[in-house]
Amino acid sequence: MKRNIIQHVKNAHIDGDSGTEQCVNITYGADNDFLYGTGVSITSVLLNNEDLKFHFHIFSNNVSIENHRLFEELARQYNTKITFYLLNDDLLKSLPTASKSWNHSIYFRLIAIDYFADKLDSIIYLDSDIICKKSIHSLLDESFDGKKLIAVHDKFVDTSNIKNIHPEHYFNSGFLYFNLDKNQSESLTDKVISIVKNGKFTHPDQDALNIIFNDDVKIIEHCFNSFFNIDSLIRNKKRKFEITSETIFIHYVGVSKPWHDWTQYYTDVNYFKVARDNSPWRNRPLLCPSTYKQLARKSAHLKNNGKYLSAAVYYMKYISKKFLSRIV
Repeated sequence: MKRNIIQHVKNAHIDGDSGTEQCVNITYGADNDFLYGTGVSITSVLLNNEDLKFHFHIFSNNVSIENHRLFEELARQYNTKITFYLLNDDLLKSLPTASKSWNHSIYFRLIAIDYFADKLDSIIYLDSDIICKKSIHSLLDESFDGKKLIAVHDKFVDTSNIKNIHPEHYFNSGFLYFNLDKNQSESLTDKVISIVKNGKFTHPDQDALNIIFNDDVKIIEHCFNSFFNIDSLIRNKKRKFEITSETIFIHYVGVSKPWHDWTQYYTDVNYFKVARDNSPWRNRPLLCPSTYKQLARKSAHLKNNGKYLSAAVYYMKYISKKFLSRIV
């Protein structure tokens, strides 16, 4: 399947010397709307790991001219490798997603793993909403212990409807460290598609990966995938998510992301701000809400921060857009 989906490979920039050196390979899967987060995520990795060489691989169905220019600037700024893999994603569009807040780009990570299966020994996958807070040397020192995957347990997902898995082995798919198998007989993409088409899941891609790797995953500490839900700040007086001194990767889960303009009020996104300020995106405006769910989130966060008039305006925009979405 990978040969049919990957249409074009394009380098944003390759520095002249590191091609012969061993480097850490990190991959992302994102559509054009999430590339803002991807760029800042890459910057955060580079800022906290100046002693390491990296090659970043971005799998996407659409990269605007402006975004490609920004990634070229990022690669030159840090003298690093960034490669785009442009996808024909028609076969993925019919696959189920967790909710209307997400689209079929959640499956791009599978294409990446299949592509590198016979090319690399290992690769790290990161969601675009993950920010690196400190050195990843402790991750690179982890042994796979004969397993095909290293991941972090996701305690927030109800696994009662997933058959034949060990709940304590259930992992979040935002951070995945793969021990690649050059002799795999069937592509990971095909396996996942077969599972999600023949079952009903709350988190289709993640649940399918757990079914495949449940007996072949090494679970490591939460510091490598520390969840932080910005929207929890408007729902819970007691903080459910914390960023600690031990955190290595902050995973900003939920609808509201640190690149959205309604999340700027919180110190919890400062790690994103630091990386953004040291990236080509430093002069790019934060993103405005584009869906009715995002309009609702912006209204709620404005209200939570005492911006009552603006909150009311965005609540009316939310009502209007939600109504229009139901009659179109």
